[in-house]
Amino acid sequence: VQDPCIHPPSRKRAPNWKVWPLIAWLNFMTVLAWLLGAVFSADEQTQGFQGNHADKKRITYKAEGDGFQCDALCDDGWTHQVYFRNDPAPQEYILMGLSPLHARVLWLLACVKDRWHICGLDNLYNSAKFCRVAYVHSKVLLNGVTRKGMRGLPKCVLQEEKKKRSDVLSVRGTVKAAVLVNDPKLPDLVASSIYDTKPIQFLSTCCQSIK
Repeated sequence: VQDPCIHPPSRKRAPNWKVWPLIAWLNFMTVLAWLLGAVFSADEQTQGFQGNHADKKRITYKAEGDGFQCDALCDDGWTHQVYFRNDPAPQEYILMGLSPLHARVLWLLACVKDRWHICGLDNLYNSAKFCRVAYVHSKVLLNGVTRKGMRGLPKCVLQEEKKKRSDVLSVRGTVKAAVLVNDPKLPDLVASSIYDTKPIQFLSTCCQSIK
């Protein structure tokens, strides 16, 4: 895994240099060993670690425990590609104006060989801007929930959160939707929301019907 003759690079440039040959080999082999289905997903993964390390992430919002985090492209339980979060984000995508998070995910999508797969995202990743970038540069359709603010949702689909139980019951099941027009590079972006126990927002470039 390691060559003792190689001088260690700076941590800022290559924090995972000790295990990088293994990570690169896994990313090379996984695309050869698995044929991606029509639908896959991108999400974060955590490799549990109990010791002390500068790059260990403190996980307090779920019971997974602390560890090293990566963004991963997965299909039916199979991890297809990974990009560790302590590695510098790919500069070619940063220069396009993307955040480090979206730059890493676009790198994952660039590993997909066929066009028009559907990638499911949770609200950490999904935004109108990223839907457009994935459509134009990777020919991948995105679908999933998204956060309310700063994600490109039009005001007409946003629903006010109710406090009283009677008010919640009166609006529960309400659906609002809007379709982006006059953007030739992104013809099918649909923004929608549904009121369940609270409003939930969605962005999709593969939506075929709203009901």
